[in-house]
Amino acid sequence: TADTLAAMRYGKSQGQKIIAVLNVPESTIGRESDVVLHTLAGPEIGVAATKTFVCQIVAGAAVMTAAMAASGRVSNRTARHVVDELRRLPEQLAAACESAKYAIPDLVEELSSATGWLYLARGAGVPFAAEGALKMKELTYRWAEHYPAGELKHGPLALVESGTPVVVVDTGEPRLAATMAEVRSRGGRIVSIGVPGSTVEVDVVLPAPPWGPLVATIPMQILARSMAVALGCDVDKPRNLAKAVTVE
Repeated sequence: TADTLAAMRYGKSQGQKIIAVLNVPESTIGRESDVVLHTLAGPEIGVAATKTFVCQIVAGAAVMTAAMAASGRVSNRTARHVVDELRRLPEQLAAACESAKYAIPDLVEELSSATGWLYLARGAGVPFAAEGALKMKELTYRWAEHYPAGELKHGPLALVESGTPVVVVDTGEPRLAATMAEVRSRGGRIVSIGVPGSTVEVDVVLPAPPWGPLVATIPMQILARSMAVALGCDVDKPRNLAKAVTVE
């Protein structure tokens, strides 16, 4: 996109080397970068990218692990442990997909009339809450906002009323339980994704790996897609959006 290209070109003008994490190596960024890491996600047809998001997280974690091991910032033993955790991800993501398939149809039926959504998480889970909210707003045209759970009382809690869906990336952090209790006490509908006992159970590794609760991403993407289909929205071509943004 134009803004990403501008940032990259500024870096190059300052003498910086550019490493591009891409799914399309022949793109403009790929051609202008010093090094290209191909994520191999396969064709991503829809405007609201899903596979590429997951693959960029994995590719980024792999290259940073390699860089830190090569520079001596982590031991080879630690690096091998991280790589072993990365190798478990396909199985974990597949299991998350299956779990979502069972739980989400009932959620869609229950919550299809909701006009807005909140997404909450703590720590490394916050970027994944952001991904969940982004997909929901892009595909369903309902407002959806993410917040660190610690900020709930600093404004977002005012939006919670009876039936408001609040999606929580639940990593088992004790303070998240208190956050969810606050929401429930005001009539909010908690949709938790994570540890056993959650609305959608996924294999959240504790303690969390460096890339955080990535496995929670798949159920949130499926939730947004399923909700959009139920509402009659075009999940591949959301209104007002384009796959390539050519102007800033």
